Amino acid sequence: MWRIVLAVKVIVTIGLLAWLVSKVDPASLLQQLTRGDALLLLAGTAVLALSPLLGALRWRLILRRLGAALPTAGVVQWTYAGVFFNQVLPATVGGDGLRIWLASRAGAPLATVVNSVVLDRAAMVLSLVALVVASAPWFGALVPRPQLILLGALLLGGAAGGLAFVMAADAMPKSFLRWRLARWVASLSRDTRSLFLNLRSGPGIVLLSVASVINIMLSICLFALAFGARASGLEILVLLPPVIAASTLPISIGGWGTREVAMIAALGTIGIPAETAVLASVWLGLASIVTSLPGAFFHFFSPKATRPSRAELAHGADS
Repeated sequence: MWRIVLAVKVIVTIGLLAWLVSKVDPASLLQQLTRGDALLLLAGTAVLALSPLLGALRWRLILRRLGAALPTAGVVQWTYAGVFFNQVLPATVGGDGLRIWLASRAGAPLATVVNSVVLDRAAMVLSLVALVVASAPWFGALVPRPQLILLGALLLGGAAGGLAFVMAADAMPKSFLRWRLARWVASLSRDTRSLFLNLRSGPGIVLLSVASVINIMLSICLFALAFGARASGLEILVLLPPVIAASTLPISIGGWGTREVAMIAALGTIGIPAETAVLASVWLGLASIVTSLPGAFFHFFSPKATRPSRAELAHGADS
């Protein structure tokens, strides 16, 4: 099954990139690349380098709230390793599966670690939904106001409804608990309430999630300005949440293709050329790989590193 999914992602990625090639002027692309502002590119890369650290802080907070007091240094290393694998593998399950395997191998209960990674992902999705809705008024040129209001209501309602459903899921009939999946859903429900309804952990997780998304937005903004975008930083920033949302869709490899198409559509509303949008997006992808390279060191060259097999990663991700 995973081979079929991978094949679909490869086809979608190649198709989108081929379409992008037909929409940009190679000469203009090369000219803007050679004239890129090195200081702004360096600044954007430095900002992006904070992303794994923010992710590690968020995951550590979640783990501790769920009762897994793992060493901070370990959580940071495992987060970097997960980010690196998410960048170089065709699907995020590799990085998340690796985090689950490493944390459980360090002594944390497997169910707790699985829930921590699921809730870490959920916190990022919820923060991204909130930022997409907040940025919606600036998309009036693309979507009529009534549809924008409806879209915002659907996004917020779906996110709130989904969160409420998960929180209440352990109220299922006890007869369902004979199933392993039902028992896991019940434990996830309890952990979700423990995290998001607690005044000590909930606000911190939300703030770190929002900060992670804004961190990526700031780096994209700096990359666009480095390649000559003639717009203010604020104009660019408010258009980026949907771009990041598009890059997280599991329909392409590492967000390549979907991210570039979304960048062209979003930044084009304020007159930024397609070539500039593509360069900013491609630089983001390359900078993400570079800034996650410590994860390769932690995983492959750490004296205590032991690599899990593909079967172990799949088991950890599916447990």
